Amino acid sequence: MMTENEGRSTPTELNSETAVDDDALTFMKKAASAGTMEVELGTLAREKATDPRVKNFGDMMVRDHTTANKALLQLGAQKAVQINVAMKPEHEQMMSDLKKLSGSQFDRQYIDMMVKDHAKDIQVFESATSNRDPEVNAFATKTLPVLRKHLDSAKAIQASLKK
Repeated sequence: MMTENEGRSTPTELNSETAVDDDALTFMKKAASAGTMEVELGTLAREKATDPRVKNFGDMMVRDHTTANKALLQLGAQKAVQINVAMKPEHEQMMSDLKKLSGSQFDRQYIDMMVKDHAKDIQVFESATSNRDPEVNAFATKTLPVLRKHLDSAKAIQASLKK
């Protein structure tokens, strides 16, 4: 699991000696912010959710996105790119909004957010699978099935919460 300060104190930088292009760097920044948000929201879901399926989904988010975040940080190190794992403002706002909720309202809002977020993430990762950088392409390709599983799980939970 990433530490609180790991990568947060310095901005994402592109080392002039690396061959990472702008598309790869943009993808890595988006993936880092989204991955950090998934872990933090998953932790919040483990604490605040009332539905056991939502709690279990939060556990899965923490576990799977921690693994993906570590792989992304390793990829950044391999490419001599320092990745800032701090959340973007829109992700911080999502976190702030969810912290205000409780009970079944939290459960529904969290799962709705996970459906929307994972659908968006899948598009970003699908685009990255055609990146010219083979390692970035491989990371995106390897992570996509996990994101699809998350989306399917979130949709199933979402449907059950509406009953």
